[in-house]
Amino acid sequence: MNFIQDVLELENPISEIVFLDKEQLPESAEERIGVYDIFCKSEDGSYFIVEMQKNKIDFMTIPDSMQKRLTAICNNGGNLFISGAYIGTDLFSLSPKDTQDAKFARNTLKFLWRTNYASKGGSVAVTDSFFKTFIDTIKFNTEYNKLIYSVEAPDGIEPADKKGKVILRYAENNIGAGIAYKDKYRVVIFGFPFETILSHEARNKVMKAVFAFFKTE
Repeated sequence: MNFIQDVLELENPISEIVFLDKEQLPESAEERIGVYDIFCKSEDGSYFIVEMQKNKIDFMTIPDSMQKRLTAICNNGGNLFISGAYIGTDLFSLSPKDTQDAKFARNTLKFLWRTNYASKGGSVAVTDSFFKTFIDTIKFNTEYNKLIYSVEAPDGIEPADKKGKVILRYAENNIGAGIAYKDKYRVVIFGFPFETILSHEARNKVMKAVFAFFKTE
């Protein structure tokens, strides 16, 4: 507890910590690098999570092997639904033009990254007429919640292809929050995690809309 307090230099001292024991061990010993989530409560009643790791991690959102598999699925007429707060940030973070990750995002996933921290409130407007037949608005979590983690930095994204379209926009600034692409295969990308949508009913409606889009002529 004292170590975390000293490193973070918190104004309000930590009064309680809980080790979040949700361990998922990789197969090889070399991959078992040790990442831990520490759930903390400060003396003023605030809650926060500290992630700790014992050595360096070379993290990739979608590794090369997975990119090849997803590209093959698309080339064979398969469809993809991908969501995540850092889907654009991580794939485009090095160079928006020349990296393999950026090319994969543009050429296979059919989206461009515009910004991170695209929304603070988590309110999303459904702007596409097809998707609006299922749901008008979406709210994802941006605050402390015992059941759903908080989204701190959702991505702003746009279509990379004329056959793509913006289907969702963040209500506070009109930045693109989701895109859909339709040609020989279909893709739906959200700049925030699907699982953080607050309403169970809304999650069902969104998933129904995505599957219906996959089936449209």
